[in-house]
Formats: sequence, C-alpha cells, structure tokens
Amino acid sequence: MKRLRFFLPLLLGACALTAPAPTALLGPDPVMARGVYNTGGGITVAVDLREHDGRVMVCGVWSESDDQSGLTHGGPKMEVLGASSIYLDGKVLARGLLFLRKVPGAERYAGALAGCEITSRPWQARHATARPVISFPSVQIYLDATDVGADMVEFGPEVTPR
Repeated sequence: MKRLRFFLPLLLGACALTAPAPTALLGPDPVMARGVYNTGGGITVAVDLREHDGRVMVCGVWSESDDQSGLTHGGPKMEVLGASSIYLDGKVLARGLLFLRKVPGAERYAGALAGCEITSRPWQARHATARPVISFPSVQIYLDATDVGADMVEFGPEVTPR
C-alpha cells in the first residue's frame, strides 16, 4: 500500500505531460490579415498550411504594431486571438488562435518560426496552394484603466478601401 501511495502521484503526473506544440517555418507567401484598435495600433497575423500525417496543419505568427497604444500593448491577446478563426473552403479550420507564436512586427513574415496546430481536416493536394482566410472578431475589450479615463477599447478587422 505504501508503494501505491508513492507511485500513484508519479503515474498521474506522467499522464498530465503533453507533447510540445509543433512549430515550422512559414513559407514564402503566408496569408496575412490585420485587426486594429480604436486607440491606435493593431495585431497582424500571418499563416500558412502544411501537411502533417495526412492532416492539415495550420502554422502562424502574430505581432503587435509599433504604434500600439499603452492601453493595449501586451494586453488583450486572449480576447482578440482567442476569438479569431481561420477558414478554409468556407469552413472553420482553426478556432482560437492562441497557438500562434508572437514575433516582432515586420513587413513580411516569410521564414518566421511559427506555432502550429494539427487539425482533424484530411490533407488534400490542393491545400498546398490554398489561401486560408483569417477572421478577426469585432470585440469590445474592457480594461482596468480608470486612471486614464478609458475603460473600453474596440477591436475589429482592418477594412481596406476598394
């Protein structure tokens, strides 16, 4: 019985270990999207697709802009990335982009070391050239910033003029 008390916590602890999250270098032309805050600055996401054991693997990075407001710099990642999605062929491929790696802002993200998520979607040859769609939510983020007179920041996808 004493041995069981000793080994049981070790066995349970071993069950809690998880494999490290996969990483990969982004290809030469990742899909990019940007979301902006009403206080200035925003978040850029770059992703591409890979094959992993016959399934689609999404790899990507995110960065904050240099002109980010002090209210949002380093802050509301969970509210924004956690509510964002990646679509392929009009269907959700990944929801909640917290697996993406944070990197410094750049003009291009080709070759950046990216965090990846293996999906349940079967890989098809056409996915090698597919362009996934990054979807940012429009969200209101409540901050504890009463000393500066603002407690709500809005975030949404950047709209480019046509």
